[in-house]
Amino acid sequence: MAEQLKFSITNPNIIQRYIYKDAAILILAKFRKEFKVKKSIIQDATIQYFSVIKPFENITDLIIDIDTILFFKLFPQDGYYLEFVSKVTEVIESDNSPTLIKLEFPSSMIRIQRRQTFRVPISLLGTLIINKSNVLQNDDKNQDVDSNAALLDLSLGGVLVASNLRAGFNMRGAIIFFIPDYSEAFHIDIEIRRIQKIRNPKSKYLFHYGLQFLDMNESTNQKLSRYIIKLQIQNKAIENQ
Repeated sequence: MAEQLKFSITNPNIIQRYIYKDAAILILAKFRKEFKVKKSIIQDATIQYFSVIKPFENITDLIIDIDTILFFKLFPQDGYYLEFVSKVTEVIESDNSPTLIKLEFPSSMIRIQRRQTFRVPISLLGTLIINKSNVLQNDDKNQDVDSNAALLDLSLGGVLVASNLRAGFNMRGAIIFFIPDYSEAFHIDIEIRRIQKIRNPKSKYLFHYGLQFLDMNESTNQKLSRYIIKLQIQNKAIENQ
């Protein structure tokens, strides 16, 4: 089941950063007991309102007037998407430009994790390796750079780690770690898909990295799957105590 978190909005930046990005948002308009999905582009956002360009494909299927309630999905690039509803306050039509839909700024959103594989919390140590010439602090272009890493949660799709290595989004490398059930090390190619600076001054690490596994072989996949299922069963047993 996808992880969901409802939160209040106090800053328009959560929408502003997606202004003018193609297909940044989907409008789901209820029409004849069905939801018609239309891609749109965010044009403006303040704490009072935001506006989107009305999509023009199959325009007769999407009737939007003042007070129409629309359901939105916003697709950031951090592994989550955002859902919210809003009411149309104005429809601005022009002969020379696309129709603009002005809406109330939502008071809250639901953040839903875009994850198809179940993840479990873990506490393991490993080594994060970033390919040569990719690391921000690397002066030697002929050497890959590695650093100790703490593995925090695991799924068949990737792993969350904490590390002091300074790397950037989409950089590739590998993660090496041991799990208790196997004597050999796991060596899996990765790509950095999420970065977050750790604010806790007591932490020994500087960054959280969300790593996506790349081209994992079947043997490794099966071993990780068995380990994840085992942890799920253990966690469920603890919850039921």
